[in-house]
Amino acid sequence: MTKIRKKFYSFFKYFMYIFLDFFTNIFFHIKNYKIKKSNEILITRIDNLGDFVVSLNILKKIREKIKKNPTFQNVKITFLCNDFLVELAKKTNLFDEIISVDAKKIFFGDNLLEISLNFENLAYRCKKLLKLKQKKYIKIIHLNNKYMTSFLLKNLYADKKIGMFDKIGKKNLNKFINKFYDKYIEIPDKNELKKLTYFFNKMFDGNIVTAPPSINFNINSKKHFI
Repeated sequence: MTKIRKKFYSFFKYFMYIFLDFFTNIFFHIKNYKIKKSNEILITRIDNLGDFVVSLNILKKIREKIKKNPTFQNVKITFLCNDFLVELAKKTNLFDEIISVDAKKIFFGDNLLEISLNFENLAYRCKKLLKLKQKKYIKIIHLNNKYMTSFLLKNLYADKKIGMFDKIGKKNLNKFINKFYDKYIEIPDKNELKKLTYFFNKMFDGNIVTAPPSINFNINSKKHFI
């Protein structure tokens, strides 16, 4: 029964994302909101504490690759994460700007076995989308392979979007979500560290090996974050 329930809940959530986002998009154009072309690359990791920590080495290497590229030397690196990770993300000193969302509200629950549909959450998703849609990024690098995060990223504007998905996952849904991205990388492994390493190597034609996360936090960082 749990498996059937999970499928129903996931289908219902995806339907609600599409339904609500469609009307938000119409409202966005009716109100004539302006889309500002930014000089930013957005890296997204809308996940829990453990997954964020696991991704620290890859986040550091992505920053190094971007900053070494002459085309992107003056580009800002913006990070999108969960609200409760903002303070920790600041201390890594990896990002020029940090933006965040309340994942429980914007995805109507913490997981696919929970549906929290109320006016506050519906209004929150619409409000956040209207704000996020007002900026067009040079590139979006999406480090999540959770389907619900892709349904959020499809609403954002960028010259190029790069995402990943589990090769072992839902084939039909993968084909659908593939349309949200310019480049959609198949990940042949379920281990989170190996996933991120494989994604990085495919994205940058690299050959780094999987390693446990380690990074120095800058406790005295005085950069401004919002």
